[in-house]
Amino acid sequence: MACNSALTLLDLSYNKIGSSGTQKLVEALKTNTRLMILNLENNIIDDESLKGMDEALKINTTLTNLNLCHNRIGDEGAVSIGNGLIKNSSLISLDLSFNSVGNEGLSAISIALGTNATLQQLNISMNLVNLAGAVWIGGALLNNTTLSSLIFPVQEMDLAQVAGKMRSSTTLTIENQNITDDVVKAISVLLGKNLVLQELRLICLCNKIILNCIKYFYHSIFSDKQTCLEIKVL
Repeated sequence: MACNSALTLLDLSYNKIGSSGTQKLVEALKTNTRLMILNLENNIIDDESLKGMDEALKINTTLTNLNLCHNRIGDEGAVSIGNGLIKNSSLISLDLSFNSVGNEGLSAISIALGTNATLQQLNISMNLVNLAGAVWIGGALLNNTTLSSLIFPVQEMDLAQVAGKMRSSTTLTIENQNITDDVVKAISVLLGKNLVLQELRLICLCNKIILNCIKYFYHSIFSDKQTCLEIKVL
C-alpha cells in the first residue's frame, strides 16, 4: 500500500489483522497518497496497534474515511488519533464506536475538534464516556464549525452538555437504552436553545409515556423550525 498509486478504497473489515498488521498499515499511511477510504472494523485492534497513528494522520493528506469500530481501542489509542487530528486536513469521517475509549481519549479528540477544520462525521457511541467526557465534547463544539454529524453515548444529563453548545452539527444521534425523566428534561433544553440542529435521532428503550413527552417538547418548541425528529425504540 505504501507504494500503490491506484488503490483508493481498502476494506479489511472482519479479519484478524491485530497489532502487527495494523502497525504496517499505519506506517503505509505516512507515504501513501491515493487511499481515501480505510475500513478496519472488527480486527482486534488495540492501543498498541495504533502507535504512530498520530504521525500518520498529520502527514497523510488523502484519507477521508477511517472506520475503526468494533475493536479494542482504549484511551491511549484515542489520544494518538486525537493528536493526529489536530493537524490533519483530509479526514471527513471517523468511526470509533464499540471500543473502550474513556474520558482521557475523548479529551484528546475534543481538543482536536477545537482546531480541526475538515472532520464532518464522528461516531463515538458505545464507549466508556461519562459526564466529564460530555463536557469536553461540549466545549469543543463551541469552536468547531465543520462537524455536521455526531453520534454520542448519552447518560442522563450529558445531553445538555453536548447539544446545547453545538454551532455546526446539524445531525445528533443519541443512544441511551433507558430514557428517563432527566433525559427528557435535557432534550427539552436542547430543543429550546439549539439553533442549528436539523435532525435529532433518539435510539432508546423507553415507554409510551416518555415517548409522548419527547414528542410534546418537539412539537411545542420546534413548531416554527425545520427540524426532523426520529425515534427508534429498541
